[in-house]
Amino acid sequence: MTLRKEKSAIEKAAKDFTTTKTNNDKAILDFGNTSVQLNEGMLVVGKDTGSILYWQRHHDASNNYQMLNENITDEYREDDRVVILSHNLKPGEVAKISLSFKDITNDASQLSDGLSPLIGQLSKAANALGAFAAAGGAEPTAAHNARIEAQGNVVKLIGKITELQAFEKALEYLVRQSNPVIEIKETVDKTSSYHSELSNPPKKITGPKKATYYMNTETAGNEGNKNKTVPDTFTYRINKLYRIFPMAGAFYTTNQFVEMKEGKINELPHTRFVVGLKVYVKKTDIRNTKFFTGKDEHNNRLWKSRTSLQVAFDAQKPLRNIYLGAGLDLWPGFCVSVGAVASKYTYTEFSNGETVRSRELYRPGLYVGVSTDISLFTDVVKF
Repeated sequence: MTLRKEKSAIEKAAKDFTTTKTNNDKAILDFGNTSVQLNEGMLVVGKDTGSILYWQRHHDASNNYQMLNENITDEYREDDRVVILSHNLKPGEVAKISLSFKDITNDASQLSDGLSPLIGQLSKAANALGAFAAAGGAEPTAAHNARIEAQGNVVKLIGKITELQAFEKALEYLVRQSNPVIEIKETVDKTSSYHSELSNPPKKITGPKKATYYMNTETAGNEGNKNKTVPDTFTYRINKLYRIFPMAGAFYTTNQFVEMKEGKINELPHTRFVVGLKVYVKKTDIRNTKFFTGKDEHNNRLWKSRTSLQVAFDAQKPLRNIYLGAGLDLWPGFCVSVGAVASKYTYTEFSNGETVRSRELYRPGLYVGVSTDISLFTDVVKF
């Protein structure tokens, strides 16, 4: 008798689920056939589109202004424009934006941004290994305790993640079981349920700058009535196009220069550390990570904006070696160079074993070399 009741209950539950599913499928179909003007969109067209790109950042007002085009770049050239749009606003709602710009004072290539933290970590690791060796191989007490604590925290974190995964599965099951029956009748409504707005007009911003903004919804006619959800903050940066940019690197002189010192002839080293300036043939975006054979967002070949004339000086004694040449950025932050070097030496005239006169002259030579951003070069030298 008990088995029959359980069987009947199971069959009834299955029938109810089938009925609910059928009603929901019908509701979905009715909603798809409803003749409603759901969204009043907008078309943004910029002037001078042949030379200026108008980048559009789309935000969903119904979802706390999350980005709709998540794969869009976060870096834009200063000769382009950035447009921020808000979508899915309900009738009477107005999107308000708070946008601020901050100057970037230590601009560098993405290669430098990526490698500098790594070099810093390697330097710390090397220092730690040195201290470990100096201590005779015994791990310091503080480091040992920190490592044990970190291991314990990792174990706790794994446990929390496991709990969240189990909760997610339970929640997913509950959602599947609680599928409500909704009846939707087809209606004709010419009033848009949602609309879009241009949150910031496109304007020229001189880089390099970091932009930070957030958005809020207000009701038209009642500007103080904002949504109570804490807004997310979004950022992007405006990249400056450089004509002149500093560099540092190592140059190799093909000539063997010598100097007379204390009556002896000494050979000078071929490789010297240098600092200098690059003057680009065409303004360049140092944040573009493509190889020099590629094209930029404007469909222009990159090699023109990667070619530069260079003047550099010996890092230890600036007037001892002066370099003039040309360079090509294979990537921003990695430049190969070739040119001529003028190396200073002391010319001494003798007569009867005595110095008649002494003067400083320059002798010519050739060099090849590599260079990068000054910030990255400094990190490498420190390491």
